[in-house]
Amino acid sequence: MADIRNYGRDHFLDRYIVDGVEELDMQSSYFGDFSENLLCKNYAIVKYSEEHRPDLLSYRLYGTPDMWWVLLKLNGISDVWHDLVQGVTIKYPDSQYLKVFLNNHFNKNEVIDEVER
Repeated sequence: MADIRNYGRDHFLDRYIVDGVEELDMQSSYFGDFSENLLCKNYAIVKYSEEHRPDLLSYRLYGTPDMWWVLLKLNGISDVWHDLVQGVTIKYPDSQYLKVFLNNHFNKNEVIDEVER
């Protein structure tokens, strides 16, 4: 099974070829009911050193900064400057479960369509 670092946010966006160049559709997100279906049995409290830094929180919980987007999505955080502060409790799945979940449900790497401008 792939390392958890192989599940960056770009794997879950639609891909198109535009004028011969592969582009990601930043408006698409293949998350669907992501947060409702992901089992989170673990909780962590944000440390002072992790305020406004979801990458550092991801590193502490998963050993890689690359899962920051999962933590934000699962906890409904869209503004790290106001919502990710010391003392906030966040939920998160263990890394093995997260790897299996992401691999089974959201690994979209194929090109959707070619577009000429």
